[in-house]
Amino acid sequence: MMKHLSDKHVNAGLSYMCSLCGSKYKSKLGLKAHKKTHEIICCHCGKVYSATSSLNSHISRIHSGVNFTCNFPECSYVGKTQQALEFHMNTHSGLKPYKCKYCSHGYQRKDTLSRHQLLCKTGISCETCGAKFGSKNCLKEHIRAVHTNERFVCVCGNNFKYRASLYRHQKKAGHYVDDDNLFSEDLEDVPEPSIIITL
Repeated sequence: MMKHLSDKHVNAGLSYMCSLCGSKYKSKLGLKAHKKTHEIICCHCGKVYSATSSLNSHISRIHSGVNFTCNFPECSYVGKTQQALEFHMNTHSGLKPYKCKYCSHGYQRKDTLSRHQLLCKTGISCETCGAKFGSKNCLKEHIRAVHTNERFVCVCGNNFKYRASLYRHQKKAGHYVDDDNLFSEDLEDVPEPSIIITL
């Protein structure tokens, strides 16, 4: 009799059930609002998880204090995961094991390959080299960086193809940045930044 009352009268029309506690709701919206009461917050960074197992995995990967250090001479890289270190090691070896299924272009990281593959079929192409980009601004930045001699110059004299590379350098080196003198066009005497790969 109690089950009948519960099923037919008290819970009538409550077709959305919480998989964590069994509470029932009339709408998806009600269930969604309820599920927020189950959210678990990481005390280290504030990231929110819906399951304790997910939070525990996050803490062990990110906040455990275990670091993965590059043993390459004069490299100070320290990663949070083994995979991050493996991706980093590809920069030393020059390996590009992740290949695009559309154009066979290689990448050192899986996430870079995924981003490339999204653009490979539908992106805007560079008329000079065929590289594809997701926006006209990205294409314009590529053309300036790769197909001209324009460089971003730091106060210390180092030059960079990309503004982001200059900012990263300045942040690491502690250099002051003056945006008015940031860009130098057609620097004939500025050598191309070199990439040193040791195999």
